Amino acid sequence: MEKFKPTPAEWLTIKEVALRGHFTTDEPIKTIAGVQLELRTNVNVNDRSKPSHINKLVVTNDPIGLNDLDLDDLGTHWTDAFRKGAELTDDGDGVFDFYIYNRYYREHGELCGNVGVRIRDGKMVAIWISGGNDWSWTPETGIVRQGNLNL
Repeated sequence: MEKFKPTPAEWLTIKEVALRGHFTTDEPIKTIAGVQLELRTNVNVNDRSKPSHINKLVVTNDPIGLNDLDLDDLGTHWTDAFRKGAELTDDGDGVFDFYIYNRYYREHGELCGNVGVRIRDGKMVAIWISGGNDWSWTPETGIVRQGNLNL
């Protein structure tokens, strides 16, 4: 399987979108250094024979809606695995979902939002905030505040 390994600039862009898009909390994240991302692994709730995976598209039988997936695990160790090289589908595609936490207030367990990353043909093509405000990134637009992305 092909792998995607974000460049330092791509990783910084993911964190920048997370910083701009996190929910306002009691202790808002103020800097890139304060962003802690924990990547989730996914399990197919309809097909338990498929092993858990960080790439949603590897696990799902529903690549459009991803309605057959559930959270299996999350943590910084999965984030480290993503940064070292994340497995993609045979077509070079991936969808990854990170939980956003404030690094300095993580012990409180306060989730600040989610940021998604879309890989197509081995290249990062979109970053978006899930369920929060509408910050996103594409290679064409850079980081912008806009509506839904066509993924």
